[in-house]
Amino acid sequence: DLDYKEASPLKAAKNISEPVLLIHSKADPKTNSKQSVNIAENLNASSEFHHTTWGNIHVMDVISNKEDVKKLIATFIKKNNVKPFIPESNYKIENYNR
Repeated sequence: DLDYKEASPLKAAKNISEPVLLIHSKADPKTNSKQSVNIAENLNASSEFHHTTWGNIHVMDVISNKEDVKKLIATFIKKNNVKPFIPESNYKIENYNR
């Protein structure tokens, strides 16, 4: 059995050694952005947290501000020299679009 406290992103954040890009809208009514603030405070120094004020709810910040999000991601990848992820041959994107 999995203990939900052990699966906590907040607890796990302290043990992540890779850089993490975290983007969360201040206007998100579905998931309080304070959760991301708390997680970000526990991430390593290479990580970045963008607490957006674009005014959209939940994932709509990403959808409505595609170019801004692309810039954040591209800058993060370049800054941290992130290597591309090459999925295994049996990986199918349609399995993950839910």
